[in-house]
Amino acid sequence: MSKAETYEEFFEENVKKINVICGKIIGLVILVPILLIISVKCGFFYMPIDWLVLFTCFIIPYVICQNILIRKCKNQRFTTYFTLFGLEILVVFLGSNGFVNTYISCALIPFISCLYFNRKLTNVVTIYCYIGMLVSLWFKSQVAYTIVNDSPNPLHYFIAYGIGFSIEYIFVFAITNAITKRCCVTLESIYASNKHIRTVQRKIISSFANLVESRDSLTGEHIKRTTKYVELISRELLSKGLYANELTEKNIELFTNAAPLHDLGKLHVPDHILCKPSKLTPEEYEKMKIHPAEGENLIQQNLTGVESEEYVNCARIMSLYHHEKWDGTGYPNGISGTNIPLCARIMAAADVLDALLSRRQYKEPMSIDKAMSIFMESRGTHFEPCIVDAVINCKDRIYEIANE
Repeated sequence: MSKAETYEEFFEENVKKINVICGKIIGLVILVPILLIISVKCGFFYMPIDWLVLFTCFIIPYVICQNILIRKCKNQRFTTYFTLFGLEILVVFLGSNGFVNTYISCALIPFISCLYFNRKLTNVVTIYCYIGMLVSLWFKSQVAYTIVNDSPNPLHYFIAYGIGFSIEYIFVFAITNAITKRCCVTLESIYASNKHIRTVQRKIISSFANLVESRDSLTGEHIKRTTKYVELISRELLSKGLYANELTEKNIELFTNAAPLHDLGKLHVPDHILCKPSKLTPEEYEKMKIHPAEGENLIQQNLTGVESEEYVNCARIMSLYHHEKWDGTGYPNGISGTNIPLCARIMAAADVLDALLSRRQYKEPMSIDKAMSIFMESRGTHFEPCIVDAVINCKDRIYEIANE
């Protein structure tokens, strides 16, 4: 099964893969004129050399363009049509020669199109190939009549063969249409089922995270707020053109979905420390500091094979590094700067934001202005400067989330 999590992602991924496969097949087409030239030279049959040269001059630029499109073109659907329609032009050109028989080739291209699992594409390609087959047959009838002269006239040759090929093409159309229709129905069913399973998984994970928060007298609201802060900060960074390669729509969703598990390691922190209504002693604080590493272990051990590799890795990183600081004075590893993964740097800001703005058993909520002031003071020390700027820019929305 593809790593794509949604129906649309699967098709986008599949289009790219099939285009690559077709590119390899098309690369072999370069051998066709070489084999034909060898056959002519060996006397197996006659074919005008100038025609072969023209055919070769068409193939080489086509193969080069197709491979460039696969690697450079962002619109892979355009590459798909270029690939399939270009293949048919090659077949029509080859089939129009009276010395070459390419009857099966016109049917092969519709069957290749079935690999894209796109019913509309396959139907369009099949009709296009049928028209191309008739065109090549017409030109072939003009040449074949003069070569073999086995029919009263070229029109008779065209009609006789055209009717037979048309009957065969009806079956080609019916089969390719049935294949793509069945594939699409099956894939829709599989992805609908997977979507339901994933929704249930995420609800279980969120409930698990809520249990962790309830141990230190918090509620699931902490998870909801920090999750919203993570998405808000990520999108603000992206809007400023920062980390555009990392902050794709897929990764922002991944960061947001993984955020609820950042404090999972608190399950291994004793209750008398986690629920203490006053400041922790140095010894207690050292025990509290185990929760990032413990969270990483829990996620790695319990979610691997249940969730996607990307999700598990992101949740693991958020848990392990969300208490690291930009200047390297954080824990558990004391790493600094961009050595701290971006998702964890964003998670750290979201976690502190909620700690400042929410009521805890040992303190009252801080005002938004005071929280923003603390963030400014921590710019370049606790937090990455651009993340602090993103938080300040989102002040009004943060205030709304904190008071929902």
